[in-house]
Amino acid sequence: MNKKLLSLLLAQALSSLALLPAFGQSPWVAVPNVPNYLMGFPYGDVTYITAPQPNVLWGVFNGYQIRGVSFLSVFRTIDNGLTWESTPSGVDLSVQDAQAAWLLDYDAANAPYLRHTVSGPSGFVNVVSTLPAGISKIHFFTASIGIAATESFVPGVSRVIGPLYRTTDAGATWTLASPAPPTLAGTFNPFTAKYAVGNSLWLSTYNGDILRTADAGLTWTTTPALGKVAFEDALHGLAYNQNASGQQLFRTADGGISWAPVAYTGQPLFKAITAVPGSPGTYISAGYVSGFYDAGVSSISRDRGTTWQIISTDNLALSKLVAVSATEIWAATDTNQRSLNPSNLLWRYAGTALPTKNPTDPSQLVAAYPNPTSGTVQLTGPLQGEEELRVYNAAGQLCQRGKVSESRRTVDLSAQGAGLYQLVLTSSNGTVRSQRVSKN
Repeated sequence: MNKKLLSLLLAQALSSLALLPAFGQSPWVAVPNVPNYLMGFPYGDVTYITAPQPNVLWGVFNGYQIRGVSFLSVFRTIDNGLTWESTPSGVDLSVQDAQAAWLLDYDAANAPYLRHTVSGPSGFVNVVSTLPAGISKIHFFTASIGIAATESFVPGVSRVIGPLYRTTDAGATWTLASPAPPTLAGTFNPFTAKYAVGNSLWLSTYNGDILRTADAGLTWTTTPALGKVAFEDALHGLAYNQNASGQQLFRTADGGISWAPVAYTGQPLFKAITAVPGSPGTYISAGYVSGFYDAGVSSISRDRGTTWQIISTDNLALSKLVAVSATEIWAATDTNQRSLNPSNLLWRYAGTALPTKNPTDPSQLVAAYPNPTSGTVQLTGPLQGEEELRVYNAAGQLCQRGKVSESRRTVDLSAQGAGLYQLVLTSSNGTVRSQRVSKN
């Protein structure tokens, strides 16, 4: 393609963003070894991802082809993306940990059924239950307590929000928890996202309203016109949306009872936001502007949304984010907007660690010697009790982990091949320090 035409098309895609930096080297790296179905469908979406603990990612994929052939699947990794497991079907997913999860699906007669596993995707078994009619979202707060959100079809309106139900016996029986919220307008696929922290759950709807419970589904409130949410704990969170007035950002410090608009600085795009565990007040955002080449922007805020710093500009149409820590962040792209990366749906952040407590005092920095090394290295610098050690290769893959302390400063890299590695140390108070090492 003519370079002049390419530049013009890109400029048009960025016209609504004022002046963004030009594309640079992205800190996002494609996750290797993903299941084949994440690469074989021309259309579709990773509709949900969640990371309940380090090295673990669950997700739901909905793929479809032009002639109506579709494919639903739940996928999981428990080794940071080195290997994957999957099971066919899945409308919605609620994950408890690396092994336990609930799966909502519909059979050929369009009747809903619930499945449960305590041994990963291969262990799903049907739960004997009569589910609420129109169930479309599930979430379990504990191994026995969960909620079901429903919707119903209204001629001339499409689908509208239905009642909310609750179970206390792992899904065997369900009772009405709350009537249908009266303020929610009808839409197609009315529930768009869910976000949970402990006994709190926020359900986002197509028109921007948010349903909230803080007591594991016993009582519910509705807040209009906020959009989607991300929470760092049960009280502090951000809400974001896009409307005719442009992007809007809101902040809460009481779990969503009240929200205040945020007059932010920087140039973030709010297609997805996630809080970074272990780094209070820190959020990662991602978004894109569609064009011949999608213009993607990822940003970070360390002050609960007031100021944002761009960490990448690239051609990725990221639409899902989930962070386990400042060094383990997952993302998924919109499959209809995959630009230059038609075979990649899942991504990992492999850039600089994103702590809020990164030391600036040179005396607090960590180093490793000998560097380069043929096998082992010794850590220098103060260690804060027992710290978690993670070793990443040049592609951003976690290839080794362990613990270090004042009495255990040796890191054995003899099992790794030649190349560049990043040693990342995380202390119990959230401090993250890193050091690059060359292995020969």
